[in-house]
Amino acid sequence: MNWRLRISQNRLLDEFKITRLQLVEILLAETEVVSKHVTVNGVDTCPHTGTPYSLLYIIHEFNDHDKHHKNQILAVI
Repeated sequence: MNWRLRISQNRLLDEFKITRLQLVEILLAETEVVSKHVTVNGVDTCPHTGTPYSLLYIIHEFNDHDKHHKNQILAVI
């Protein structure tokens, strides 16, 4: 059978938001993990701020990035 799932734009956006928030909650619960120094594409500090990369820093960057895309999505729908 060829099933086609139809989901509203609002429901899709809501599910994405909830899933992303759950992921952030899970990661932030691991304080030892999120504060550990990491490299991103072989770089250990942010080229814009000079801040050493950590998972916590990257989560913050994801949140900013999500806001950027949210504004793009809202402009279209």
